[in-house]
Amino acid sequence: WVDTVWDLDFTETEPLDPRTAEEITANGLDTFTCLYSALAPFAAKDQESRENVWTLFAESSLSHQALVAVLHHFVHVGQHKRATAQQRVLGVHAAGLYLLLLEIPGSIVNQVFHQVMFDKCLHTLTKCWPQELRKRKKAHAQSSQPHVRKNRKKGKPCRKDTSSMEEMLEEEEEEDGEDVYLSTEDLLQVRDAIFLLLKNFLRLLPKFSLKEKPQCMQNCLQVFVEMTSFEPVLHELKFSAAMDVNTAKHIPELAYYGLHLLCSPL
Repeated sequence: WVDTVWDLDFTETEPLDPRTAEEITANGLDTFTCLYSALAPFAAKDQESRENVWTLFAESSLSHQALVAVLHHFVHVGQHKRATAQQRVLGVHAAGLYLLLLEIPGSIVNQVFHQVMFDKCLHTLTKCWPQELRKRKKAHAQSSQPHVRKNRKKGKPCRKDTSSMEEMLEEEEEEDGEDVYLSTEDLLQVRDAIFLLLKNFLRLLPKFSLKEKPQCMQNCLQVFVEMTSFEPVLHELKFSAAMDVNTAKHIPELAYYGLHLLCSPL
């Protein structure tokens, strides 16, 4: 199954065996959080004094390719239009684990990066959030700013490109049935998971250059721009080149800083 997932470049893949998936999620997020806690030290600044995690994988007969394939399964399920709140949260945390793997030195040499998987994790930021809420927000934004759009003569191609990107992503979800109902508590859990995932992206970008990955760079720009209007912010946002993402409280705040990182000299 793992070989097939990689051979098909993370597209048109068969789902993970249900029994294996149930075993992994039996205790909710515990498996994901424990694995994150175990791997995080290897991505820390002082990791030089630690063992090589890729060597540990090999010595323990653990395949990091198998881990990535499993993470892809949960990311894919969480992006489904009718995914439950738990599936969405699990998908976001699985994406965070993949980014953490990329953050660990040696990930490139060990061929952990895959553009399709990277982009899939990136779009988790938007696709794990209920589609109907995104549509309402988009419609409200368009109706509340008619004078801005009317007077703007420049930048329309960019808006069209972003819109076409959204339409392409939504085409994958044009299936029968409506969005699953999510309570306010469910939405808060998904929002908080997305907030943490965006932090993961911002920690990764200074260490993982997208200079030679223009398509990934373009996709990041589009997603970050969309995230700037994810939720209302009632106060003026202040930024600095040395911003500490751990002090941020709002998703748009992180999104703007992400745009700053993408536009900074590589």
